[in-house]
Amino acid sequence: DSKIYAQVQKPYNSKLHFHRAFEIAYITEGEALYKVEEKSFIANTDDIIFSHCYYRHCSFDTPYHSKIVIAVPDALSYDFSVLFKDTTLPAHLSDTNFNKKLLPYFQALVDADNNTSEIILKGYLNLIFGYLASHYKNVAISPKSKNVSIIVEILDFISLHCNEPLTLD
Repeated sequence: DSKIYAQVQKPYNSKLHFHRAFEIAYITEGEALYKVEEKSFIANTDDIIFSHCYYRHCSFDTPYHSKIVIAVPDALSYDFSVLFKDTTLPAHLSDTNFNKKLLPYFQALVDADNNTSEIILKGYLNLIFGYLASHYKNVAISPKSKNVSIIVEILDFISLHCNEPLTLD
């Protein structure tokens, strides 16, 4: 909830899931079948996949696949959230010549360690989001994702009470 997740993933098939974090995947090698909300597409080397917070997404990687996955927790995403309001970036960002300019920032987030200042990490995130938002045209938020308040309430409750026995009630 409070730290950036930034890792290189080799072939990794993720089940359909969602979370509060913005998730961005940069394909560094190979291709993968992605599904974000209702859209399915093939992502290739130097494509970027963008999953807005609470969007359902999954991937099916080929054996020769590698990607950098970054998940930006709610606590660090306020600046980007106001950029989007009722819009988001497209799920498949496929201008590979443009995307290549962003790869060093993705790599810097992966290379960061526990001693790297949060302000530096946020600087890299601001560069990534700023460049993406200025280059790609925003699209409307999925109607299924607009009313997520009940999901947010449930997740907040679980976070607050995770050390207690939880019941369905």
